[in-house]
Amino acid sequence: MNTRFIFLGIFLTIFLIIGVIYILKKRKGSIELIPEKYNYNLGEKLSGKLVLKLRKPANNSKLIIGLKCQRSETTYSNNEKSTSHYTLFDFNFPLENNKDYTPGEYSYDFSIDIPKNYSKDVGPIAGNIIKSINFLRGRNSFLNWYLYSELNCSGVDLNKEIKINVS
Repeated sequence: MNTRFIFLGIFLTIFLIIGVIYILKKRKGSIELIPEKYNYNLGEKLSGKLVLKLRKPANNSKLIIGLKCQRSETTYSNNEKSTSHYTLFDFNFPLENNKDYTPGEYSYDFSIDIPKNYSKDVGPIAGNIIKSINFLRGRNSFLNWYLYSELNCSGVDLNKEIKINVS
């Protein structure tokens, strides 16, 4: 009976900590990423707008924008599912360095080149055969692309990540 209360206490503590962090981030401000579109081809230019909304000052801050590609691999074995994530590509650059922000709204235009020759697939037919063999062996993998931004500052950092489609 005591172990139930211990687990309940641990669960409530973790829930409370997550809630406090969420509230602190929202009190500081938010980042909004607005790409021109959500579907891109390899080699295309990803352009859009970043809107930074601050409710409190942010001192000695660094604002970055980036693009990353992650490979998610799911393995099925003995009725158990295991998923692993590997970062294959991560490119970011600063929009602002060591800036002191006052409360308000800041808007930035950005443009990032998506790599031209970035694919782990062999080809359409061979790639489908390999995917089918891996699926029958209990493995499934796919690539996820993310546009992200981070404001690194004193106190609680702000970040935003959105998924985009790259083919």
